[in-house]
Amino acid sequence: MPTEIPVIFSYFRYITLVLVLTVAGCTGGDPATPSGADSTLLSSSASDTTVRETEMGEATYYADTLDRMRTASGEMLDQNDLVAAHRRYPFGTLLRVTNLENARSVVVRVIDRGPFGAPKKADEKVIDLSRRAADQLDFVAEGRAVVRVEVLDVGPGLDTYR
Repeated sequence: MPTEIPVIFSYFRYITLVLVLTVAGCTGGDPATPSGADSTLLSSSASDTTVRETEMGEATYYADTLDRMRTASGEMLDQNDLVAAHRRYPFGTLLRVTNLENARSVVVRVIDRGPFGAPKKADEKVIDLSRRAADQLDFVAEGRAVVRVEVLDVGPGLDTYR
């Protein structure tokens, strides 16, 4: 009796091939993606997407005590995911965040509202990031960084983009 490979294994082989080719394509030194960037983790096409809007400001990251808490989108915050809070972009929006001090970039998905804080400081902050995203941008020790936030893909969230 011949043994067939279950369909699930074929699917995993396909996904593995796509990931290998995506990573291999990123080693060419594309000037739009700074070295050390990990922008292919969420969307392999995100680095090729036209930037819809750009803003500059300060980024902070979620406190460790908020890990596993429910966010405004209803999704659970996982500090190991590449996710963010933004005041106005719809949930699911993909944003490329670049640390302007070291040119490191990461693509994150909006799952929460914020950042919030004292009125004067809240105006300076444009985004809250997961610890993993802050780590990839190399500002965990400082707690904050000056960043550029670029909208790559507006998410399907129920709220509207203005």
